[in-house]
Order: sequence, then structure tokens, then C-alpha cells
Amino acid sequence: MNSSRFYSVAGVGCIILVMLTVTVDKSFLTPGALVLAGLGVTLTPLALRYPLVAACGYGALFALAMWFSDWRSFLLLAWSPVIVGIVAFRTRWLWAVPPAVAYTYIVTTDPSINYLPVFDPLNLLIPLVLYAVAIVIGAALRKTRDQRLAAEQRAAEQREALMTALHDSVAATLTSVVMRSETLALTQTDPSAADSAEAIANDARRAMGEVRDLLRVMKNESVTQGVKSLEEDLDTMVSFLSSHGFHCEAQINVGKNGELALPEKLSLVFSELAVNILKYARPESRVSIEATSTSKTIDVVITSVIAAQQSRQYMTTNLGLGEIARRVRRMHGSFGSGKEGERWVTRLSLPTACLRKI
Repeated sequence: MNSSRFYSVAGVGCIILVMLTVTVDKSFLTPGALVLAGLGVTLTPLALRYPLVAACGYGALFALAMWFSDWRSFLLLAWSPVIVGIVAFRTRWLWAVPPAVAYTYIVTTDPSINYLPVFDPLNLLIPLVLYAVAIVIGAALRKTRDQRLAAEQRAAEQREALMTALHDSVAATLTSVVMRSETLALTQTDPSAADSAEAIANDARRAMGEVRDLLRVMKNESVTQGVKSLEEDLDTMVSFLSSHGFHCEAQINVGKNGELALPEKLSLVFSELAVNILKYARPESRVSIEATSTSKTIDVVITSVIAAQQSRQYMTTNLGLGEIARRVRRMHGSFGSGKEGERWVTRLSLPTACLRKI
């Protein structure tokens, strides 16, 4: 999930909790309480990147509310389990226990009387139950995520092993076909039979190249290599096209944004664009790849020369330009790909807020 989505969640949560405060607290909110509650809610996106820092910040807000009793509110208390739950999800559940204990202490302490908690069973039970539930939910979500990632890792390893076995088997068979066909062509006195044998050898070589191309595309999709940065994705695309004879002219100036990764749903976008160039561009033609960035957007422009006919009909990543456009729009970006004269031009623009930190 990207940061903008978390800001949306925080905003909705703030509205809901303000409504609850209006219902529960007849005196409503003082300006100071509203400011503290708003600051607490806006710590949610920070908690997703730096959970312990956000937990300390929320504790500081609680401490202010403890010293200034007029600044206390149900809203500030009700949102604190969200922070505790995020800490349990982003780190380990044990790291969420100290903030929960500290928050409980602050909530149950009145400094005008003393600095010891008021041992009222109800006052202690409510925050403890809230924080315990938050920790359980956060830990459960983390466990589910870890299990999903482990399953994906195992599937990717099995997939790569299968690809390697397939390549070895097919390559051995096709090599045998090539050698037998060439031997047959040399021993034939009939020119037509010799030509047919040589054609069989050429077809086998072409099939071997197609198998290698398919395996290379599939390996680019493999998650065993880990999450790649934007700059690494572009470099991989350049080397992939260059290995197929294209003359790539790359101008990649993305700065520090190049160290971030594309959103998970767009992780295959450059693989699909590279495959489209292999399928539709003129062999050994020039391909221009320009990537620039600002503080707000990443812009990529890819230009290639259109071939007279499609050269590789067998290659695909099953993503497609239409699906890429839909996914980019969901990220509040823009995508366009089409013919401009004798060239095919693809333009991709994404907000930097949707990029992932590796």
C-alpha cells in the first residue's frame, strides 16, 4: 500500500473518531485536545515506515495530555491502539508491549494527585484490552504476510528449478536434432533431401533460441531475485534488449528515486515493455530509453522502430498494455503507448509517492 492510501485511512479514522467523541464526550473537544488528536492520527503514515519513532511521538502526545488535563480526549485514547497494532505488524509483537504499557501508565495517571497509576479496575481494563487486541491483530497480520511471502518464495524456487530442468531437457533434445540433421545433410546425395535436413537443423536452432528467450522472460518475472529498484529495472531492460541485438540509447537520470522500487502491481511493467519491443520492433534497430524524475513524478519515455511484421509471437508476460494503463491510473499516474510516424512511443509517468522503499 502506498502513502496516499494511508493518509486516506488516517483521514477517515479521524472523522469517525471525532464523531465518536461527539457522542461519548458531552463537553466535546477543546482546541488543544483537537490538535493533539489530529497530530496523533497523522502519525499513522509515519508509523508504517518508522513504527518505533511514531510510537515514541504518540507517547509524547500522551504525556502532554497528562500534564494538561483539558487536552485529554477520547479520540487520542481510541487511536492509540492503531499505533500499537502497526508496531506489532511492522516489527515484532514484543516491541509493541513497551508502548502499550507506557500508554496504559499515562492514561491511568493523574499528575495533580501523584505519579502512580489510579488502580481502578475499569480504567486499567479498557486500555489493556484495547492494546492486547491491537497487538494480536498486528501479529496475526504479520504472520499471514510472512506465510504468504514464504509460499511465494517456495513457488518461485520450484518454478526456477522447473525452468532449469526444462531448458536442460529441451536443449539436449534440440542439440541432438541439429547434429543428426547436419550429419544427414552431409551424407545425402539428393540436393532436395540435403536442403530439407539443413532446414530441420535451422528450425531446431530457432526453437532453441525461442526456448531461451521464454526462460529469460520468465526469470525476469521471478521473485527469487528480490525486489529491484527502479534503476535496476531499467538497467535490466537495457541489457535484455541489447542481448537481442538492439542498439539501446539509455539516458537514466532518476537521482535518489532510482533507489526505490515500483509498486508491486507494476513490478512487471518493464518486462512487458521489453517483450513488446522484441515482438514488434525492427530487429537490431535503435531503442531510446529516457528516464527522468522530480520530487513528485517519475517519467519514462521509450521509443523504438516498428517492424514490418511481428517477429516473436510466442513471447508474453500476460500483462498487456491495457492492463498496464489500468494499474497506472490506479496509482494516479499516466500511461500512453502508440504509433508516432514510423516509431512506437511509450510514455509512463508515476507519482514518487507510490514507489516502495527497499
